Amino acid sequence: MRFGPSGGQVLQRLKVDPVTIGAADRSIRVDLGALPAPTNIYDADTWWLEREAGFVVLYFGQFKGRDREALRTRLKIKYPNEALVHHLWQHSRKFHEDLRTVIDRWPSDPLRIGPTDISNWPVEKEHSDWVNFDSLSRTSGQATIDFYHLPPPSVVRFVKGNNTSDLTFNPVVRVLLGLYQLFELLERVESVVEDVRAMLPEDQRTSPVESKEQES
Repeated sequence: MRFGPSGGQVLQRLKVDPVTIGAADRSIRVDLGALPAPTNIYDADTWWLEREAGFVVLYFGQFKGRDREALRTRLKIKYPNEALVHHLWQHSRKFHEDLRTVIDRWPSDPLRIGPTDISNWPVEKEHSDWVNFDSLSRTSGQATIDFYHLPPPSVVRFVKGNNTSDLTFNPVVRVLLGLYQLFELLERVESVVEDVRAMLPEDQRTSPVESKEQES
């Protein structure tokens, strides 16, 4: 806290380093709550998940009109296999189970429509990004996924220089979803995670980067 020119108190937020390094094992620990929020916002009407060689693709789309046969926009998020297993899956277990408890209490909604394969739908505009970290949030019937990318050069510089300032997490995009949609996405991840894990080399089946468990 400091005092302003007129004598009034001005509150300042303390800057917290989101990255710490384990003294014993040199593991990287990330506090996602201390990372800057993405400024790019995508409002998703629907989603889909596909496995590819070496990565998983999360598709998010906005419908074109009410016929739901084409898309106005499509966002393609590429998640490396190891990051999907060690982060999106591993660090969302409590969030997922808490969300399941909430969904189970709600009455069945006849308007609820499950995910549809939108990967090949006609689309006016498409954008693609790589990510390897995420932060999940929910409140009432709304949910968000904040996606981040730790570029490989940042890791290389850290290994060479041993300085956490070299570990730069780039905010990519915040995706807005309904609560049902986020739950169904996590259910879909659950259905493929062991197949994805089986495609990892043995020395990559344990994550070198840790982050706090997602809060519900």
